[in-house]
Parts: sequence; structure tokens; C-alpha cells
Amino acid sequence: MRNALEEVRASIVERDAATLRRYLADDFIGPGGMDRDQARRTAALYMMRHEKVLLTLGPLDVNLQDSHATVAFTAALTGGSGFLVPERGNVYKVETGWRLEGGDWKITSARWAPVL
Repeated sequence: MRNALEEVRASIVERDAATLRRYLADDFIGPGGMDRDQARRTAALYMMRHEKVLLTLGPLDVNLQDSHATVAFTAALTGGSGFLVPERGNVYKVETGWRLEGGDWKITSARWAPVL
């Protein structure tokens, strides 16, 4: 499951919304009722706005039970035009739900809030 989370992180940094979508379960639910397609479009919009995207994850708090898991962590997300200093950025507290489907871990839920 940690490998899947790292691949999700890498897909965001590489600005690859299609790969990100593969990790979202068909019944994915996010903030405000966001579904799988809305999550992919939201990520794609951020990726289109920023030439350079960086995502750094803090320590993972993993709770694994059979074919389900929850993972909580902090995430620093920055975006910019490719210069040395990012133009936008924030740190978020993130909580995700995961399910093992046919040997692959899929994200079933996610919620995040800025760390104040």
C-alpha cells in the first residue's frame, strides 16, 4: 500500500492526472461529495496551472485491516512556473481510505484541510 501511495505522489509531481485516476476507486468520495472524475479534473487543473508541482508527504500513520486501510499524513503542495521559488503552496492534513481490489490498492476516500 505504501508503494501505491508513493506512485500517487509521483503521478502528481509528474503532472500525470491519468495515472492518478487509476488509483481512485470507482466509488471514490472526496470533500463536498467529489467523485472520481471530479478529483481527476481538480488535479489536472492544478497541474495545468503550474509548470512545476512538488508534493512532499510527512510521516504516514497507517492503519491496515485485511483488505482495507486508512492513511493519515501531512502534505506540502507547491506549484510554480518552474523557477526556483514556488508561487503557491500550502501544507495540508490529509486522511485517506484505501481498499485492496484485485491485488491493487485503490483510494476510496480522501479529505484534506489546510494546516493553520
